[in-house]
Amino acid sequence: MRPLGPGLRLAGTKPGCGNASWPDATDSGPRMVRLAADENLDNDILRALKRRLPEIDVVRVQDEGLSGASDPDVLEWASRGGRILVTHDAATMIHFALERVDAGLAMPGLIIVRQTVPVSAAVSDLLLVNESSLEDELEGRMVFLPL
Repeated sequence: MRPLGPGLRLAGTKPGCGNASWPDATDSGPRMVRLAADENLDNDILRALKRRLPEIDVVRVQDEGLSGASDPDVLEWASRGGRILVTHDAATMIHFALERVDAGLAMPGLIIVRQTVPVSAAVSDLLLVNESSLEDELEGRMVFLPL
């Protein structure tokens, strides 16, 4: 990599380091992604996720009064809260998420957990996404589990 010049460095890098993934000295630490669990997501996955990482920021849509809400309404709610939606519903949720992206609407991300994924594998993959993703990295994207 070509040097930037004396006293200059890429934003988000440590002095003397060319790795843009290092946080600034003023960074308050890792930021977890904000998750929303669709009402069809297996609650065993959520319980195991909270056991493994109690501080994870995840909200169930049914706890927010959205039981039975349409997929577009759930996506809109998740978007307003900046939450990545985690679901088993690949049949319809993908379509509505793509509609939001095509319409230029915010879509913080969609994580589709295949029904056949064991709970332990789903939890491990969700923790990996949580630990390795920046807050807005999944904007307009979909991730399918297992990874």
